[in-house]
Amino acid sequence: MALSAGLVFACRPSLFVLTLTEQNSGKLLWMKPVDADNRIFSLQWMHSVELEQWRETFELTDDYQIHLLESRFKAYGAGIPNREGRYFRKEQDWFVESGFDRVFPELPIGVSLFAFHRLIINGEEYPLTDWVNDGDYVTVDSRKISLLQWWKYQFNGGDHA
Repeated sequence: MALSAGLVFACRPSLFVLTLTEQNSGKLLWMKPVDADNRIFSLQWMHSVELEQWRETFELTDDYQIHLLESRFKAYGAGIPNREGRYFRKEQDWFVESGFDRVFPELPIGVSLFAFHRLIINGEEYPLTDWVNDGDYVTVDSRKISLLQWWKYQFNGGDHA
């Protein structure tokens, strides 16, 4: 075990992570390493006007930005943006818009029990209300951390899911 840990440290001195931070306190709530060949994650919630599911899928860029890849929604009407993407299609029960030129340094989210906000990465769903209360605000972003920071996070009970 010590040999494998030493090899990991020697071969990969830093990690690319996706993080969730409480906005008011700045407290780190959660982080997860992201594979170099799979930097895709989604946020899903119930749209407050259409009362249907909405999912936005993002890709983390090499410079730690968040690029919007596509938006999926079940109903098209009030409260839905007017075709910001270059492509629009119907896929099973979803309307899918893609081809966005939108990049964000971070994603601020007002968490709601009604909307049931979830972060989805590698097929795993993480309800945001597992970390904060209804009405609280969180920020999703990405960064590079050292293995020492990752081990400290794990040692302190991180990644409860």
